[in-house]
Amino acid sequence: MKKMIKCRNIILLLTMLGFTGNMRAEDVVQVKPFTTTAGISIDDEETFSMEMVNTNAYTALEFRLFLPEGMALDMDYPFDMNADRFPGMFKKGVFFPNHDYDITNPTPGQYYVKIYNTSLETIGGTEGEILSFYYQTAADMKPGIYPIRVTGTVLAIDSHNGVEPASSVSFVTITDAEGNIPANALLDLGNDEIPSFVASELPDKNVIINGVCNNLVLTDGADFCANTAFTTMQASFVTNVSTYRTVTIPFEAAVPEGFTASNAVSVTGTTINLESTTSISANRPVLIEGKGQLVLTSSDAAIAATNEAELSNGLLCGTYKTTPATEGSYVLQNQNGVTGFYHVEGVQPTIGAFRAYLNVSDSDVKMYTFCDENATGISLPSTFSEGEKTPIYNLVGQQITKPIKGIYIKNRKKFLF
Repeated sequence: MKKMIKCRNIILLLTMLGFTGNMRAEDVVQVKPFTTTAGISIDDEETFSMEMVNTNAYTALEFRLFLPEGMALDMDYPFDMNADRFPGMFKKGVFFPNHDYDITNPTPGQYYVKIYNTSLETIGGTEGEILSFYYQTAADMKPGIYPIRVTGTVLAIDSHNGVEPASSVSFVTITDAEGNIPANALLDLGNDEIPSFVASELPDKNVIINGVCNNLVLTDGADFCANTAFTTMQASFVTNVSTYRTVTIPFEAAVPEGFTASNAVSVTGTTINLESTTSISANRPVLIEGKGQLVLTSSDAAIAATNEAELSNGLLCGTYKTTPATEGSYVLQNQNGVTGFYHVEGVQPTIGAFRAYLNVSDSDVKMYTFCDENATGISLPSTFSEGEKTPIYNLVGQQITKPIKGIYIKNRKKFLF
């Protein structure tokens, strides 16, 4: 059951004019990192902890708390004061602190908190929890890692002396129903101070501090979105290639040995003209040929803010989120032993994150093939025997049982009959 917090409706403004003293060591008030899920209601009585590390005995404090979109405090019972740190007494198992408080909610997600004592009684201890906040989360809050900021902090020693710590940041992890978070979730902490008890719980990847990420690790197939541009000291992306696949990544990388990369530059008839490249440009999809584990890496790379509309390279359009293919587009598939870009009709196949589709406006062509023997993608057809059992297709992707004179496709190659 929630503890009732005493409030005498006395608002003591902590006027900092004339305050003296400099911030020493780590004077900070901030939320301890925590994990929760969407759909938490006030009735669940879930709480998160706010800690204070202090070098002086403070009598009062005030701060502004900024929660991510989708989170809110219970304004009827916003928090409990920790009996181990605040002076007060217990009555029938309920702690009644000697400090009063005032809290306002000027805008969604923003809370202005003042905690004070007219007798200037001090808050005990030098570290650990001071408040536990009751909160709720929206049912549609997306899984991810979100920053929590505390600004405008004032720690009062008395009515004339105190310190004003710098703005600081922490984070909350929102999981899905199974307790998972998106593999490529980014945590952007901005340029605020990071308390020691927050830094000790930071993830070892995909964390942006003051515009720099130390280690960006991207998981194939999981959605990715950079809301703002940043620089990463290291970047990596790993996927498996069986024969062909499209690749779109947000950083420039060299094509590793054993694989070839090509840009789709134009179309001749039903053939895609390819242009080989030794490197993959950021946000520019390519066609990869090879077999095995493809490891793409970079260092000191600039990551642009994600704009799905700009992920294109010639005829290929990339994506960083799993999405149904657009009606009328062409998706890389292997059907009956023939790999090519097949026209999307009826049931829409899914395009995975970090892949691409072919954007060609010609619904009469059922399938575009490509050749990798030369840079243009155009090669001389071979010949084949009508009696061979390998499936045969015409130039619009239709399987043929009795070919007549002309050019056909078999085993991803063009043949002359």
